[in-house]
Amino acid sequence: MVSIQFQLITGTGFLFSFLKLPPPRWVRWFQITLGLVILGTLALPGWFLQGLVRSLIFAVPVAALLGFTSILVGREAWRGNVAARTLCFSMGLIILAEAVQITKTIVLPMVEPQSAVAMWFAGPVAGYLVEISFGALLLTMAGAVARRYRDELDAINRNLEHMVAERTVEVQRQRDELEQKNQDIEDSLRYAQTMQQAVLPDIKNLHATFAEAFALWKPRDIVSGDFYWFHQTERACLVAVADCTGHGVPGAFMSFIGNDLLTQIVVERKIDDPARILAELDAGVQRALKQGSHESVSVEDGMDIGICRFTADGVTFAGARRPLYAVADGQLTEYAGSRHPIGGRARKPRHFENVAVAITSPMMLYLTTDGFADQPDAQGKRFKTGPLMQLLRDIATRPAGQQRAALETALDEHQGHTAQRDDITIVGLRLDASLVRWNGSTTHATP
Repeated sequence: MVSIQFQLITGTGFLFSFLKLPPPRWVRWFQITLGLVILGTLALPGWFLQGLVRSLIFAVPVAALLGFTSILVGREAWRGNVAARTLCFSMGLIILAEAVQITKTIVLPMVEPQSAVAMWFAGPVAGYLVEISFGALLLTMAGAVARRYRDELDAINRNLEHMVAERTVEVQRQRDELEQKNQDIEDSLRYAQTMQQAVLPDIKNLHATFAEAFALWKPRDIVSGDFYWFHQTERACLVAVADCTGHGVPGAFMSFIGNDLLTQIVVERKIDDPARILAELDAGVQRALKQGSHESVSVEDGMDIGICRFTADGVTFAGARRPLYAVADGQLTEYAGSRHPIGGRARKPRHFENVAVAITSPMMLYLTTDGFADQPDAQGKRFKTGPLMQLLRDIATRPAGQQRAALETALDEHQGHTAQRDDITIVGLRLDASLVRWNGSTTHATP
């Protein structure tokens, strides 16, 4: 009995917390008073208080606490508190059990022990009614708490689902927006690629000038930092292959600068000496990118380039960190260029030198960038310059179209599924019995 009463006292606070209500001040006083009564009666000797008085001291305050608490619960249930409604039956059952307990305490001493009333009060129903009522209350509260947590979890899940749905819509919107921006950028790059390809020499002009010719031009990205250039005058023909700093959009910008400067130097200023062209190109890049100046904005980019001039006197080559490969009679000859690049800061004046190319008939000349030799395979191993020179020597006797196809095949076999590392450009020119043809003039190679 004492344990049940003590559980009721301590559980009253939980009851109001369950109802999400602040406990009234009188509840606190009832709890304190009833706790003191229980402690006092337990501390007193059994002969000090009669059984009836002791039982009433236990039962009456508990019944009073339950009564007032039940009134509050009923009021909250009337106001629509769902949790309070679930407790009405259990609270009523506890009040009934306490009333039976009080009646039992008062009536039993007054009736015969063998009477029907005494037998009923002594039976299991009346004896365990308090325990049954408290069990019902606990089960009701446990079920209500479980339902509350279930509803809260359902609400949380619905909220999360709503948040996920909103986030999914937002992510989808951002993805669509990003895809559209990427598409716009790609469309712009595709148009820039068309412009860059339009600036490159028409391969038909090379075919009309040389016995055979091919151009392998493979941008790493949509646009390229590599470019090749061709111009023909009354007394000379010039071909250049350049590798600008960077690749993609920055490299493409640099290639337009280089192409425009070459046109100014050769076409407008009538300079056709390869070494002087490189010197003027170096100065022009430094001016265009404000290199070596004290201005706050400057770019230290440039290019490596090889340029060949074909005249009636023969072939002259000049290079800035790019060589010329010549293959004749199964032998490959490398004509090295200067160690200086075009553009960038220079600690001292740069000098570029012309190299006379020994002409035999027939022969192949190759101008390249470093992209082919630097391409790695799946293990990170570069193709390298030596194998490229060997490949050029092996294919030099084939027709120009087959040479281009052989280079692409070798590159694909080496590269595999590895991403292209750099822009790639190789221009091949065949010099035959008639070396160069333009404006009705023909320069002959030495047989």
